[in-house]
Amino acid sequence: MKLYNVTHRRHLESILATGLDPRKAKGKRKSVWGVVGSRVEWALVHVLAKPWNRDAKLNDLVVIELSLSRAEVRRYRTAIWYTAESVGRV
Repeated sequence: MKLYNVTHRRHLESILATGLDPRKAKGKRKSVWGVVGSRVEWALVHVLAKPWNRDAKLNDLVVIELSLSRAEVRRYRTAIWYTAESVGRV
């Protein structure tokens, strides 16, 4: 399944080298989050609203395309998915 993850540009080099790691998540649930294509705009606004991104601007964010099997993810809400497993290189 194709999902999209939104993160700060400063994390991109590490993500490309080692993949997304749920242990580095800053929220309550240590997961990698993804949304379907129609919710990418919502995800951008959502990430900008987080307290740890208070000084970020829209062009500080990057959208990463993930290709995951359905078995690797759990649905949080309509069009929003998460995984607690480490996600390999993207």
